[in-house]
Amino acid sequence: MTLIDCRKNFETYKGIMKEPYLVNGSMVYEVEFLGLNELYNFLLSNPIVNTIIFPKQVSQSNDERTMNFCKLTYEEALNYLNGGYEKNIEKLLELKRDLEVVKNFSSNKTKVIRSFTGSRVSINGFISNSPKKFYRLERLEEKKFIKINANLAFGMEDTADLVLHRGVLLKNLVDLLENNNYNVALNTFILLRREQELFYLKLHLKEINSSLFIEDIIFPLTSIAFLRRLVFRVMESVPFKEEWSKNYGIGLNDDEVKKILKLSSKDIFVGRPKRIGLKGISLKEDADTFLKYVKADKYIKVLKK
Repeated sequence: MTLIDCRKNFETYKGIMKEPYLVNGSMVYEVEFLGLNELYNFLLSNPIVNTIIFPKQVSQSNDERTMNFCKLTYEEALNYLNGGYEKNIEKLLELKRDLEVVKNFSSNKTKVIRSFTGSRVSINGFISNSPKKFYRLERLEEKKFIKINANLAFGMEDTADLVLHRGVLLKNLVDLLENNNYNVALNTFILLRREQELFYLKLHLKEINSSLFIEDIIFPLTSIAFLRRLVFRVMESVPFKEEWSKNYGIGLNDDEVKKILKLSSKDIFVGRPKRIGLKGISLKEDADTFLKYVKADKYIKVLKK
């Protein structure tokens, strides 16, 4: 297999695999998926592997060293993109039951007012022949829109528990915001560097006005196998020229990431677990750290301990 063969992926997966482009002297290889279904179908189609750079594919390896670090095989990880990954759901439900640092408010903030029209008659208005004879519900405020941009990468310093906590807290943040009259988009990404080349994966887990189901997102948000198996398989189909196979790249620092993402000042950014202050021991303590990191008190009421 040659590099030319691998470049056929650009035409086969047009719209998903972008033509490389330069950013600050580095060549960026961008791959974008509009959801988990698109990622699943991409991998299921078995895209051409860049065997020049990846003569041995870590994503497929079932040797002892790999399996000690990543318990799932590639086939098992791929199947979990369709749901059914229950290992970490209990942690997410635990947070919903026990976390008390945030007060939830109803997303349906309404008040009853007297009006010329409405669904219920006002007896007093009817008797007094007032023009405003009806009651109707009025929303107190319009829904606000917000984007969360979350880095799904992790480094050697990030344990499986750190990855798990970040994912659980991300899901809970989406729920908290939507319970407080926000309409949320959750855009996740992975940015890795090897010399003068960048790998940029974009995965839209939730769009504005769509729902985020635990069964769908618990695997990509909380399992290290998502990166080690599935994201690595995507990387192995990219026509890199550098020696990526040595370590599959290193993560960028947050300042570099933010420049490439071109975030709005209104967006919420979530970085790698250790770098945002998570410890991976107490979920409640990590929740407190996480809420301060994302400046949650700008959007929701955070109760004092």
